[in-house]
Amino acid sequence: MWNEFPFSVVQIFLDAFTYNLAIAALAMAIGSPISFLLGYMSTLSNKLLIFALKILKSLFCNVPSFVLLFYFTLIVPSQLDVLGAIWFITPFTKAVLALSIPVIGYYSDVFEQILRGKTHFSLATFKQFFIVILMASTTASVIGVPEIMATANAYIASKGDVSMMLKVYFVVVLIFVISGLCIQILFYIFNRMYGFTFAKKYSWNREEEDENSATNSSN
Repeated sequence: MWNEFPFSVVQIFLDAFTYNLAIAALAMAIGSPISFLLGYMSTLSNKLLIFALKILKSLFCNVPSFVLLFYFTLIVPSQLDVLGAIWFITPFTKAVLALSIPVIGYYSDVFEQILRGKTHFSLATFKQFFIVILMASTTASVIGVPEIMATANAYIASKGDVSMMLKVYFVVVLIFVISGLCIQILFYIFNRMYGFTFAKKYSWNREEEDENSATNSSN
């Protein structure tokens, strides 16, 4: 079965996989601080603001990333003229922005629970959702990002051999499985080294802070 498979093409798939890793990492990097801000705002006493944030977070959580990709492709222009300077917005950038939306929706709730003292900071949730976003990054192929699925499909089409499809997709799946295991190991090592410090440092309790500030002001 594998006698005619050119294993040199695996390097091409690995190079394309860097797009998936970059999309997932940047989506998490953009979405996390924004979600922290929304989570913090959700702990404030303004009921109208909390109601608006609930609607916004529900929208961010429930719109499929596939739909968001098409939305950003159609709505966001490919170039912007800012003060005479032309800024090009590539499909890669649009994919990062689209996949940062579910990150914002999910982690705003997580940060709200942390700030209210109902849970503590956990690297495990970041690890799990990073892997989810990494898997979802394959949808970026539909808007022209040359990530691993787009590269695999282009390779299959160039060969014109249906039997090659099973082999190529097996290699793609294997790359995702191995990368997932590597991410699990890296997060495990990091958590063993710094997890307790992070949990202790970032276990905020907004309600306790409000009670303490109220007590201090009354005194």
